[in-house]
Amino acid sequence: MRSANIQRNDNMHSLYPNGKKIIAFCMLMACMAFGFSQNNYYPGGLGNTNLKLWLTAADPTTILNAAGTQAANNAAIAKWVDKSGNLKSAVQGTAAARPVNKTNQLNGRAGVVFTSATPTQYMTGASTTFQTMVAVRIMLGTPSAAVGGSTNTDFSIRGGGNGTSYGDGTPFNANDWPTGTAGPNQWLNGTLSSAGSSTYHILVSAANAPVTHTYSLSTTFKGTDAFARGMYGGDAVYEILGYNNTLNNTQRIILENYEASGWGLTGKLPSSGYSVFTPPTASTYNRNLVGIGKISALDYFLANPSAAANGSTDGLGFSSATGTHDFLYLPGFIMAAHNGQANTTILNANIAGISGSTNIWNRSWYIQKFNGLATGNVTLNFSQLDYDGTSPDGSFSYGILYNATDGTFSSGTNLVVSSISTSVGTNTVTFVVNATNLPTGYYTLVWSEFGPLPILLSRFEATKAGTAGRLDWTLSENLHGDHFDIQRAGGDSAFSTIGTLPVSPGQAGGQQYHFTDEHPLAGINEYRLKLVDIDGRFSYSPVRALSFGQSALLSLQVYPNPVDGELQISSASPLGNVSIQITDETGRLVLARQVNMLKWLTLPVSELSRGIYFIRFMTGSASYTQKIIKK
Repeated sequence: MRSANIQRNDNMHSLYPNGKKIIAFCMLMACMAFGFSQNNYYPGGLGNTNLKLWLTAADPTTILNAAGTQAANNAAIAKWVDKSGNLKSAVQGTAAARPVNKTNQLNGRAGVVFTSATPTQYMTGASTTFQTMVAVRIMLGTPSAAVGGSTNTDFSIRGGGNGTSYGDGTPFNANDWPTGTAGPNQWLNGTLSSAGSSTYHILVSAANAPVTHTYSLSTTFKGTDAFARGMYGGDAVYEILGYNNTLNNTQRIILENYEASGWGLTGKLPSSGYSVFTPPTASTYNRNLVGIGKISALDYFLANPSAAANGSTDGLGFSSATGTHDFLYLPGFIMAAHNGQANTTILNANIAGISGSTNIWNRSWYIQKFNGLATGNVTLNFSQLDYDGTSPDGSFSYGILYNATDGTFSSGTNLVVSSISTSVGTNTVTFVVNATNLPTGYYTLVWSEFGPLPILLSRFEATKAGTAGRLDWTLSENLHGDHFDIQRAGGDSAFSTIGTLPVSPGQAGGQQYHFTDEHPLAGINEYRLKLVDIDGRFSYSPVRALSFGQSALLSLQVYPNPVDGELQISSASPLGNVSIQITDETGRLVLARQVNMLKWLTLPVSELSRGIYFIRFMTGSASYTQKIIKK
């Protein structure tokens, strides 16, 4: 749950009046009640089309003891569950041969540690086809390997050597996977190399062709020479990915960043000529990195796979074409990671700097850009299927919320990102955004169920200035605004425009505005602002009211508020004939009554849909308006 500035509505059971929304809400509640979590994420956002093995100690629920439950610290590991969906888990049935689980090993995460070569410790997996292996491990002895063949298996991938033999000249045996600059490519900590120079390795190793064999993680391999060994005594394996194809350099860099951010190894990646995603701290906003990028015209990754293709994004994915108006027209990357927040929704959130009723995803992403076309377009895809298993509603208004300094959006300045276009699909809400409007910072999805997203105002006040009404407001954001229409309603009249002000040019927020109504109406005057964007879209501010002259209507009390079935209306004295109108946030009339108002009145409102309304009482030239919320 976010901090106090973003609060959740207690009446969640009544939020969805129609069938489609009820189903979506029930799905969300089921996920929360039974601990259901989406598995629609695959490393780097690359999907699982070619992913054949995924072992990660970052997920402690995949490290199991002999009883099939999560292994405790220093406990022997009988099974390391494969998260790729291919059921190729690493297992060991012999107690004496099992490695152990060590918690809090690297960046606060666990590791699978091979503590001894006598007896041999190893885990084996079923026959699988690999061509590229990605591994994070600690290498206390050299040379060593991430994956190898023990006496029971015959497949190995090793660090060290010159591509054809080990450091002492001993040739690779028939079961080895040669690596190094003389053979297939091997990348260590982001650099093409045949041998490691660092204790901690992010290893990416590719064979010339796909290799189909069983695999093992072990302290020994087939072969008898001193260099033919696997994990040295005390070495830890943290994560292993296996692909049945070769990765291009763009995909490799995204995966290296995925590993480096998650395991706190960003300092191991090259310091120049390389795009390094840097979380705010080593252990925050480092979860489940996704990205797209381009190195050359033939070396790129343009889109995270969609949820329809088994998912990959944990809720957020990117895409970009390579045309002259696109972000990836020039070489560059855009990457993001989240902070492990639950995939839940905060409804009727109170978000600092944003007026009106707005909902927000609980999870936010830290986004960074690297080069690319600075003024090019990039697409952000928020996948509800990946996030919480629900579907977006095409009748809602959606936006991207941004904060430069706070991923909880409870401090600093909250802005809604200006987008070129927004579309709602079966599973995703898609925004096309100019890259200049995506500075480094925190982002999430927000939406309104009751019309356009409200204006971002840090202040909107209405005060009397003698016989005139003065309006003062501060706009938190000005990325897309063209002008304000100042609108007023009073008596039995609807809102009408009484003035227009242009929006100050420039990209920064914080502009202050004021307007004076020199000739207010007798009785209650309601004011609101209509912000019109340069593309014709518009949004409204909250309503502010001023009273000029006294009216018996001011003694009216309207309750309960929020209301479900009936409004109770009381007056200090009989009012006689009163006209009652209820309008929604857009000014549309939804209910009208003529009543003889004594001191008490019951007004049924059960037919109204859930939302925010304004009830107006009119008698003669006087009027009184109050905001009500229908549950």
